[in-house]
Amino acid sequence: MNSLFKLGHPLIDQQHADLHRSLQRLRAMLGAGAPAEDVSDELSRLSKKICDHFADEEAAMRKFAVP
Repeated sequence: MNSLFKLGHPLIDQQHADLHRSLQRLRAMLGAGAPAEDVSDELSRLSKKICDHFADEEAAMRKFAVP
């Protein structure tokens, strides 16, 4: 993963790496013509990860008083 996405916050950095892997997996699935149900399941998992990530990121920003 590109170091541009590393912020020095262990949880956030781990989530960025996990989101990157999930996007790569989804891209591979689409490129391989995976069944629609599998793609839908992967999108659902990705959506939950994104929502959880932004909640954690916003909590960290509040903790450190980042506007």
